[in-house]
This record gives sequence, C-alpha cells and structure tokens, in this order.
Amino acid sequence: MDKGNERRSLLITSNVAAAGHTAAAYSFLHVSYLVPFNLRLPACMSLMAIVLTVTPIDPATAQPARPPAFAQCAGCHSTQAGKTLFGPSLAGVSGRRAGTLPGYAYSPALKASGLTWNAKTLDRWLTSPKKTVPGTKMPFNGVQDPKSRAQVIAYLLTL
Repeated sequence: MDKGNERRSLLITSNVAAAGHTAAAYSFLHVSYLVPFNLRLPACMSLMAIVLTVTPIDPATAQPARPPAFAQCAGCHSTQAGKTLFGPSLAGVSGRRAGTLPGYAYSPALKASGLTWNAKTLDRWLTSPKKTVPGTKMPFNGVQDPKSRAQVIAYLLTL
C-alpha cells in the first residue's frame, strides 16, 4: 500500500469510528480506496452480500421504532421491564390495570381510577392526565398534537 492510500485509510477509520458507523461501513469505504477502480463495484457488492448474510433481522426480536414525541415520556419512564425511573416502567403497559405495577408508589387517585391501558384509555390519558384522573401525581400536561399522540400510543402498545 502506498503512503497516500495508507493515510486515507487511517483517516477513514477514525472518521467512520467517530461517526459511530459499523465495521461494514468502514469496510465499504476502505475497499473503495484500496481496490483498483475497475474492481470496486464487484468488491463492494461482495462485501454487502456478506454483511446482509451475516446480520439477520428477526422481526420477533426487533425493537419497534421509538417516535420522536416519546422523548417527553422517556425523561421519566423506562421501557425496560422492572426499571423504574421518576415514573413507572412502561414495558407491558398494554392491557395492564392503571396503578398496579409492583414497585412504584402510585397516587391513590390512579389506583382507584379503574382504568386498563388500551388505545382508548391511553388516548384519553395522554390528552390530559390531570383531567382523566383528577388527583394524579403525574406532572405532565399531555400530548396535544393528535398525530404525535397516536404515534406514542402505537409505540406503547408494542412494549
């Protein structure tokens, strides 16, 4: 390898790593500098075939995409089972009775609300928690945008 390619290779390695890209992205870029021009396309296609073969995606274990509006929820709530932050974990929230997750001190109002979390009750709750359950201790005014709220609800129902 000549000095010019060696320097470019080191620069690519550090830039790709700093950007948080995978080894496959590094390999793709690395191949484009080190392989003669007339062999780059076949080399890159071969590399991509290997990457796609080696990294299967299992839909059963794939994590659903977190909508941007969920960021305001994530400040207080975890999506990991058993992990309580300022608020209770939201893992498995669909079908659960409000105020019943062990290990979290819910307000008496939420415990007595009789709500079971589903699309309809989550929509009411996320529109205005304080109107839905007067006396709740959740310090949140709600998600006012219907589209954002629907995305959050769809996400919560997958947890």
